[in-house]
Amino acid sequence: MSEKTPNLQLPYILANQAQKHVTHNEAIRNLDALVQISLEDKDLTTPPVTPTDGERHIVAAGASGDWLGNDNMIASWQDEAWQFYAPEEGWVVWIKDENMQMVYDGTQWQSLSSGGGASNLNPADGGLVGVNATANSTNRLSVTSPASLFNHEGTDHQLKINKNTAADNASVLFQAAFSGRAEFGLTGDDDFHMKVSPDGTTFHEGIVIDKDTGEVSFPNSTIGSNPAHIMAARVYDTTAQTFPNGVLTPVSFNALDYDQGGFWSAANPDRLTIPTGVSRIICYAGIAMSSEVTSAIYSEVRFSLLDSSGTPKKNIACAQQNLAPVKTSGPIAVSAGDYIQFLFYQASGSSKTAQTTGLTFLALEVLA
Repeated sequence: MSEKTPNLQLPYILANQAQKHVTHNEAIRNLDALVQISLEDKDLTTPPVTPTDGERHIVAAGASGDWLGNDNMIASWQDEAWQFYAPEEGWVVWIKDENMQMVYDGTQWQSLSSGGGASNLNPADGGLVGVNATANSTNRLSVTSPASLFNHEGTDHQLKINKNTAADNASVLFQAAFSGRAEFGLTGDDDFHMKVSPDGTTFHEGIVIDKDTGEVSFPNSTIGSNPAHIMAARVYDTTAQTFPNGVLTPVSFNALDYDQGGFWSAANPDRLTIPTGVSRIICYAGIAMSSEVTSAIYSEVRFSLLDSSGTPKKNIACAQQNLAPVKTSGPIAVSAGDYIQFLFYQASGSSKTAQTTGLTFLALEVLA
């Protein structure tokens, strides 16, 4: 028969043993040190100067002094001396100064929330984990916190949300007072959806991206809902057009790239006219002047929308311009018969001439 118990190494009282109280007291002392283990610290390599009776620590790696050679062991101050206990795999302790639990994995101590101890937070089917919160059968992992951090471990970090079939949902839901207000992900099929809700019940889709083509659609917006969403017309080049000093002058074009709908005519080369059936457009344009128009000379480009009688409806100043890149108007509401002009202004003190190298152009995109 062994003289000690197999797990906590408590001494047995042997038959015919003298001074049985000594053996009994040693077993009681070991139990006091190892049962319901609550430790002061896990990071010290030298013992505290004035420990209190029963005070316990994990001996950190590289220990010295009275703890020399006892790395990873549990040190307990008992009867004015340090007693050391070798941990067994699976022993769990509480660290007072950090308010955390640790587990011994057979080689080293690990936090229960990381490393080898992670298996202790991987409960069987139906298990619940709450962090400052109460988990339930639907939200089996529940966290109440000002923020949550998912950090990389050297390189990448991915957040993966997997669903069973295409008809199921794999999404991120944003709530207000636990009522859904916005959601994005794979909802109901394998296309990517972004949608919003006023009440958590009825959702309105704003954007859908087709999984097969990457095509973007806007189901509840003018943009993208019209299959005729096209680049409709583009004219370019001037015949070395001259622009007077200090005058906002429409640019005239002499070459047609494409025209789907009758937007341009050579009879009115300084405009693109809106045909029937078009209600919203975007304008693109650019102009290239001679090198004499430099950044030191004030210049400006703008789009001008006029009705069929020539009355201005909208002017859109784009920016100061000097041999400048493409300018864009943003969406513009139009009516049949309206026309768009692209105008240029320069204040060099004399007239200037446009280049004829294909860099001057005006184009329209039809939104609806």
